[in-house]
Amino acid sequence: MGLLGAYLAASTLGCSGKSGGTAACNAASSCGGDIVGSWKITSSCFDFGPFESNDESCPGITQTVKDVSTSGAVTYDSDRTYSSSFTFSATVEMKVPASCLNQNGTTVTCAQVQQSLEADTDAGFASVSCTGSSGCTCNSVLAPDTQTESGTYTTSGGVITQTAAGGEPDDSAYCVRGNTLTLSPRDSDSTTKGSITLTRQ
Repeated sequence: MGLLGAYLAASTLGCSGKSGGTAACNAASSCGGDIVGSWKITSSCFDFGPFESNDESCPGITQTVKDVSTSGAVTYDSDRTYSSSFTFSATVEMKVPASCLNQNGTTVTCAQVQQSLEADTDAGFASVSCTGSSGCTCNSVLAPDTQTESGTYTTSGGVITQTAAGGEPDDSAYCVRGNTLTLSPRDSDSTTKGSITLTRQ
């Protein structure tokens, strides 16, 4: 999967969102360069694309990823192997319209929505807070998630292809300028846009 693929798998969460403020997150140029060395993540910015609710009972629910925090590092060795480790955390904001709070003639309160989210142990929320009356806004803080992997890589024409042990190849545009490396997803089927910025150590 590679560093970028693993990061996106952890951070997309089936939602839409942005991990770098209010400005649009642009893909990095694919200028290539000498990628060999150890690199530390210094920043990231991603637009995760449109969210389609998977809640068939009430498609009016919307979600956004915000307050994203990332840290970690990757090492690309001259023998075309790599190893990476990063930690990701974020807040998922879910807005539940009043129409979704009425179920079979019974009105569900925001406190009950919060209790339901807190009971979902598979979601990995460290804390949940829901407020509102005619509708609910719930902020769920994800517990920090650390991902590690290793594998092999190749580079060609400003694109790095990383293949984690036992995984599938994952392409990213990359650009090395001085001691700065940027990585951007290259999956044509993905709506995710943006990049990770790393500094040579």
